[in-house]
Amino acid sequence: GALIAFFFAALHSYLKPFDSPNMNRLVTLVLIILVLNYLCLMVLFADQNMDDDDAKTGLRLSDFGLVLLVLNVVVAPVAALVTIVVESGADTRARKMLRARAKAAKQQAPPQKKPQVPPPPPTGTTAP
Repeated sequence: GALIAFFFAALHSYLKPFDSPNMNRLVTLVLIILVLNYLCLMVLFADQNMDDDDAKTGLRLSDFGLVLLVLNVVVAPVAALVTIVVESGADTRARKMLRARAKAAKQQAPPQKKPQVPPPPPTGTTAP
């Protein structure tokens, strides 16, 4: 399971199938969290089924539970919420104003430069 999830996380990260870069980042993050879930569960399973105490990791089940809890209950939903807010445009009122100003500045023609006129010859001199 972990290899398949890793393969698809790498494939998604390479292909970037969504038009929105924020959505691509969110899905890549969720796929990486899925890989980490599989890896944590593999370590737990291997650790519980080992007969040799020297080969065990020594990590407690509650340590892995805390890691999985933080990954799945905190990191993924917060990332999803941030992506939803950014994609919906709820945070972009100021950005829209800045974009409108930048667009207006681009549409304005650059100021015309005055042609350089050579200075007049000094007065009181005669030409040969």
